[in-house]
Amino acid sequence: MKKTILLSISLVIFSIQISQAQVTWNNTVGNIIYNNCSSCHHTGGIGPFNLMSYSDAMSNALTIKSSTQSKSMPPWKADPTYRHFKNERFLTDAQIADIASWVDNGSPLGTGTSPTPPTFSPAGAMTVIDQTLNLPAYTVQSPVDEYRCFVIPAGNSTTKYVNEIEYLPGNDAIVHHIVIYKDPSNFSDSLDGLDTLAGFQGNGTVAVSPNAEFLGAWAPGEAMFKLPVQFGIKLDPNSDYVVEIHFAPGSMGQTDNSVINIKYSNYAPIREIYIDPMLNHFTNIIGGLGSFNIPANTTRTFYERFTLPSSFDASIISVFPHMHKIGTSFKIWNYRPTTNDTVPIINIPKWSFHWQGFYTFQKILKLDRGSRVEARATYDNTTANPDNPSSPPQNVYAGEETTDEMMLAFFAYTLYFPGDENIVLDSTILSSVEPTMENPISLSIYPNPVSENLFIQFEALNNGSMDINILNSQGQIVYENHQDIINERAISTNIDISKLQKGVYILQLKDEVGNTQQKKFVVN
Repeated sequence: MKKTILLSISLVIFSIQISQAQVTWNNTVGNIIYNNCSSCHHTGGIGPFNLMSYSDAMSNALTIKSSTQSKSMPPWKADPTYRHFKNERFLTDAQIADIASWVDNGSPLGTGTSPTPPTFSPAGAMTVIDQTLNLPAYTVQSPVDEYRCFVIPAGNSTTKYVNEIEYLPGNDAIVHHIVIYKDPSNFSDSLDGLDTLAGFQGNGTVAVSPNAEFLGAWAPGEAMFKLPVQFGIKLDPNSDYVVEIHFAPGSMGQTDNSVINIKYSNYAPIREIYIDPMLNHFTNIIGGLGSFNIPANTTRTFYERFTLPSSFDASIISVFPHMHKIGTSFKIWNYRPTTNDTVPIINIPKWSFHWQGFYTFQKILKLDRGSRVEARATYDNTTANPDNPSSPPQNVYAGEETTDEMMLAFFAYTLYFPGDENIVLDSTILSSVEPTMENPISLSIYPNPVSENLFIQFEALNNGSMDINILNSQGQIVYENHQDIINERAISTNIDISKLQKGVYILQLKDEVGNTQQKKFVVN
């Protein structure tokens, strides 16, 4: 009898342990879904169903499990083992395993409080909008690819600098991609006036206006294009925005009302950003443009190379690789002949036409003058490629149509200034600066948050000197000091931060042998 009671108690304890270890919506899965999936899967989003509640997820549990295990969702195509980027959307193996466990055990809600779902505005994610470009309603006239250009005056009597662009396609089902140009002349406006329909007919290139310059682009999967506040794309006085929309085949008779939001930077002095296709199949294919073709029922790999001018170094903000539907992989790197080494830029091992756009680096990437930007891309023009737009496969050449192909990589960059490589573009990497192992520099700060004087206490193990810096959320040094450490290694000091703007900052200490310590603080 005593053995039976003990066995029963053991089973109860074991059951409690299993219950405590069970993955539930409330303790694990809800936050995974809200942080990685809901941005697309909400009312008005591009996801085919909502994931804004426990019941939404439970109803689609099997789909969630299969798509996360295949890693087709979340749709992040850049290989995180090659290079990390801002706003990455991928799950760890542990998160994928947690989702599978949750589904296999009946998708339990669990005990405790459910996580709070995020909120989304149909007007977009941009918080400050200086100008909204409301494109006129347009009904597609062609059963095949159609390019339509819409001209909207910027209304600027002085030079402005574009800092953020948000594209809101009106009809996701038919908008293949959007390209926006800046035209300081009246050429585009005159073409618009000659056409009886809204806008005028484009051809997929900037040739519609000899004066227009590329400003930005949107393709499926692209989020808001955002630069640090001290950077901007120059817009000359009295310019027009020229927005070219590529409507996909099969869109005839359908109507689109797309919107573009613009934010300008008032920062002074502003640094100008340029956006250029450093890599393109017109001039950079090794072997020449004539070699860029993919015969039916073949798989081919191509290489591109661009050598930076010898006159300047470049600071790279983001990169936008672009191919069409038979592309399968795209890898880009920087080769530095002076040191005979390579720097990874981006690797997309499983290309998807439906998910592409600008990938913003976590910190500015410096490209040395005279170094080379190189790329390798593979195309599969066989029946084994489920995205092949032609059945049976047809010969494919360079061109603008969906059935043509491209090998492009746009880069957003500026001229290099010393220290650019320390500018942080992804504020999330600042949240992990607290040390996790023993550090030779002991540091404490108070108060935090702070409004006037930040008091610092630190102790170093070595005599010598200590650099004391404060960095803002863009990675810029806004305060710097140098202190000698001779005999008394325990130092107390304070910094007047009353002139700093409200926000998150990093206090960074660095001794002369390279040991560093840093702590995050908030100015209120």
